[in-house]
Amino acid sequence: MQNPGQIWVQINTINKERGEFQGNHEVRICEALAFTFDLEFTPAVITFFSSGESRKILRSYDDTTSKKSSHPPLSWKNPKPDGEVWVIFERYLNHVASYTKPYWHPLSGHVMSVLRASRASLDAQALSLAVAVEGLLKLKFKGLGQPTSEVLGQIEKLRELIKESDLDAGFKNRLNGTISGLTSPRPKDILHELAATGQIRESLAKTWGRLRNAHAHADSQDPEKIAELLKDCQKVRTLFNELVFIVISYEGSYTDYSAENWPIRRNARPRLLSAPNDAH
Repeated sequence: MQNPGQIWVQINTINKERGEFQGNHEVRICEALAFTFDLEFTPAVITFFSSGESRKILRSYDDTTSKKSSHPPLSWKNPKPDGEVWVIFERYLNHVASYTKPYWHPLSGHVMSVLRASRASLDAQALSLAVAVEGLLKLKFKGLGQPTSEVLGQIEKLRELIKESDLDAGFKNRLNGTISGLTSPRPKDILHELAATGQIRESLAKTWGRLRNAHAHADSQDPEKIAELLKDCQKVRTLFNELVFIVISYEGSYTDYSAENWPIRRNARPRLLSAPNDAH
């Protein structure tokens, strides 16, 4: 692979007779490139035939520099062929490769929304990051953050109080419908459990909660608030990357945008007892 302005990915074709990628791999490769290098590009597929075998070259035919952000999971200048950048690429591609539908894997949908928002206004970045983290938690971390038995007991007592009250039957049904939402884990609860088990940092989870607040908008006339919101976006971007690492089982180096000077941090946290749910 060359620089991000000229992306080339060469892969041995599995189906030699028809000369095609198997399982829409060109789409999956683009998804893995999008996350690994924090860029979006429009692919062109070039096929070569040699000695009875076919090879395909996946190449960008437009200027990707206009579609590039500045927060790849692992900052790089000239990635080495055996560098950890390619481990991230491999893990991501392995995760999405079995998805057979002719459009983005659900995980990549969140990745692309974050990438595209990074080229928009700061408010758009903040909103997209907050929503993407929430969507990723709901998509891939089902089963975490469940209410405790004590909370469920309190909910049951509340149901009994409503049942025994002299409230209108229709209003009781509305209340019970609202209470049902208390039995489902909130994104905040999932993040808290991930932090408690060492999967993520509690400080980043708290920053996400602040960013998710509808009032977290930058005042274009207040440089300090703009700078604060920018830092929050960088912290939540790091949280988003760390959640993706859990999903794709990546344990290695990455850039910590939540800290000053963006140091390289080692991702070697314990994995979940059960793998995050996939959506095929």
